[in-house]
Amino acid sequence: MYAGGCTYLCSQPSTEQTLQKRPCGERNTLFGPHAKLALQNSPPAVEDETELMKSIRARLGPYASGTALLYHLRAARGKVFWAVNTYFRAVLAEQVNRADFEPKEYAQLAKCQAPTAPKCTQHPMTTEQTNLENIPSSVLELVLQHTNLFTVCSAALASRSLCKAAQSNIVWASLYNKRWGCTQSYQQSDPCHTASHQQAEQSKWRDKYQQRHLAEQRMQCPSCEQLKVVPIVYGFPSHLLVRNMRANKLRMGNDHLIEGQPIWTCTACTEEFTDFPFPSLELSVPDG
Repeated sequence: MYAGGCTYLCSQPSTEQTLQKRPCGERNTLFGPHAKLALQNSPPAVEDETELMKSIRARLGPYASGTALLYHLRAARGKVFWAVNTYFRAVLAEQVNRADFEPKEYAQLAKCQAPTAPKCTQHPMTTEQTNLENIPSSVLELVLQHTNLFTVCSAALASRSLCKAAQSNIVWASLYNKRWGCTQSYQQSDPCHTASHQQAEQSKWRDKYQQRHLAEQRMQCPSCEQLKVVPIVYGFPSHLLVRNMRANKLRMGNDHLIEGQPIWTCTACTEEFTDFPFPSLELSVPDG
């Protein structure tokens, strides 16, 4: 019995022998120096890249580099969770002040003072009125209600009449409602109110929009609204990842990857998120 068992064990091929018998492509796809060399080159395309990229965007947000995401998706053979983790490991190992996935201010938004329309009295205008100046302010406000943040900010820099309409309370209330949703009603200011009261009413929704916009730009936790939301990185920690972890730029997770695990967490309340916690930030990114 023992001799037979020994003969059986000895007759089984070793792991190395099994790998040598496998085709070269199958043996070198995931591990070893060949896999490392393959990652240094351009990985081949995978099926359903468009849908997979949408899934990655939902988890990482609108600011991450599309080129970097596509590379990690292909390198991970289409496995979204693996691609997200390798992207985090690559980005957070860099010595930069702002990570690639963090919100970025654009020049057009900066002109609105993130976002605050300039005062109409500061807008240079000629004495000659244009046809645009003859359009009632209520009509311009109605038009701006159906646009986006960047259009409103640009319109405020175009003419005195558009500048006034762009500061309207109902315009900013509409922008707020489209981006975050709201249950409070908003109406045009009563003409019987004093000028100071109307100005206060007009700045109400614009200030609310600005405060919430800046909170999301800073990636403040939507649950506790205290500290910043940071990525969760899985796998063996490198010395650069450990340094960033000590700086509260990330949190290290387990040493294994399981689809569906959280990838964001708050450093204050430890709330965890499986998707990007600020989906409305996509509405603040200009097209193109």
